[in-house]
Amino acid sequence: MTNSTNVPSDSIFNSMNLGDDACFLCGQRAPQVKMTREHVFPRWLQNRHDLWDQELFLLNHTTIKYSKLTVPCCENCNSSHLSKLEAKIGSAVQSGYSEAVKLSSLDVYQWLGKIFYGVLRKELTLRLDRQKPDKGTIADQELLEGFSSLHLFMQSIRRPFEFPDGEPFSVLVVNLHDLDSVDYSFQDSLQTMVCSMRTKDVGFIVTLQDSGIIRNSYARYVAEVAGRKLLPIQFDELYARCLYQVSLINRIPKFITSESQDPDGSVTVNMLPLQGLSSRPIVDEWDQTAFAHILSAVLSRSHDDIKAESLFSPPNLVMTWMSDEEGKLKLVDENGKAIDV
Repeated sequence: MTNSTNVPSDSIFNSMNLGDDACFLCGQRAPQVKMTREHVFPRWLQNRHDLWDQELFLLNHTTIKYSKLTVPCCENCNSSHLSKLEAKIGSAVQSGYSEAVKLSSLDVYQWLGKIFYGVLRKELTLRLDRQKPDKGTIADQELLEGFSSLHLFMQSIRRPFEFPDGEPFSVLVVNLHDLDSVDYSFQDSLQTMVCSMRTKDVGFIVTLQDSGIIRNSYARYVAEVAGRKLLPIQFDELYARCLYQVSLINRIPKFITSESQDPDGSVTVNMLPLQGLSSRPIVDEWDQTAFAHILSAVLSRSHDDIKAESLFSPPNLVMTWMSDEEGKLKLVDENGKAIDV
């Protein structure tokens, strides 16, 4: 929120315009600015994994080709801001984990946030039922407006942002065994605002609005792994755990955002304490049965050989690939053979 009632037209607080003639990032409209089309999943990533004719599932369970996933973007945002971000991410990722892990958490957040929001923005223009156009679009404006904080923080792509109370998101970067059979995946959860990207030996998990909860929990697991390689199924389990933990957060993050009058000046985001005045824990109690359902849903997308009923043993045991029976870190080579830790 802002304390000013006279918000300039070029303010970041006016950036969320949802018309198809408006830039998805800055909100400026044609014909005042020249418009282009921005690929939600960048060209370099589509070339890297030959994604152009592959399909992504949408909210209504229909699919769209990656090549068709474009959103309106003004020429300035496209060529000046987003191209720089893509060049930075693309160079690091294509150089492998050793370079990708050096990316700032803000860079990774901006990149996956742009993809997460970009897919939603595209769904605003796609018919829910192509045979019944009167049913409206897959996503509506009310749904998109529910992600206004994410869109506001995405303005950090084009303006400097400061987070004096800590970044309101978490980013995990892990080293993966580069297996030819599973060298790419993208998963996201609309409800929890968590997404993951696997691209060859690099794995990203971003919780887009968790107030740093994952940074203070599963980031410790990533630190213990210390850059050693994980199997894709270990990465997927880590994503499922982050997804479930974020779903247990019982507070709504709140922020106070102030913008410099200088159009090139910084934007400051103050994050209000999640604890507030309540003594109730911020995160609800972990339930193994509920987690098993989340894990099953995540693994079902790329691990057909694992049956849902095999994941849970009453009363509270859930299969894990991240640790052994004694709870110690489990690392394996690309063939699944245990490595001494």
